[in-house]
Parts: sequence; C-alpha cells; structure tokens
Amino acid sequence: MKVQFLNATHRKGTSKSSNKPYDMCKLNYLKPIEEVHNDKMDYFGFGMVAQEIDLDPRCLHLFESSLAGDEVDLIFEPNPRFPQYNWVTGIK
Repeated sequence: MKVQFLNATHRKGTSKSSNKPYDMCKLNYLKPIEEVHNDKMDYFGFGMVAQEIDLDPRCLHLFESSLAGDEVDLIFEPNPRFPQYNWVTGIK
C-alpha cells in the first residue's frame, strides 16, 4: 500500500504507572481522510490524517533515509504477537 511516510520510531523503557518494561516500534504515515456516513456518525473533511501502526523492529533501518512526505510502498503481514492485527514488515 502506497502512503506518505511521516516517521518510524523505536521506544523502550520502563512504564511509570506499572513499572513494567516496554519495547515498541511504530510507523506513522499519512492517508487521505475517508468519509464515513452512517446512522450514528458523520465524519468528513479535507486533507490527510495520521495513522500509527506497529513496525517489525527488524525493518526500522529501512526508513533511515526516508523523509516526511516521501511516498513509500508498505508491506503488511499479521503481527505474530497479535495475529488479528497487521504490522509493517518492509517496503517494496
């Protein structure tokens, strides 16, 4: 899926609230606003909206030369830890 790259980050440390360790990689990208109209909600607008998705840590380096706004073609696969959700595993 082609998207506009925003950033790729790796964050690890210890949670202040639970004192448990965390280690996560995230990718943020921009996508056009998709209108939603149904009985309970109307959502519309103009421009782009930021989306965040898990990123396979082994792929973080693939984005080191990407700049905000660059078009990238993402590869998605089921996340092994949470198979019901996809994560980014590379770029084409």
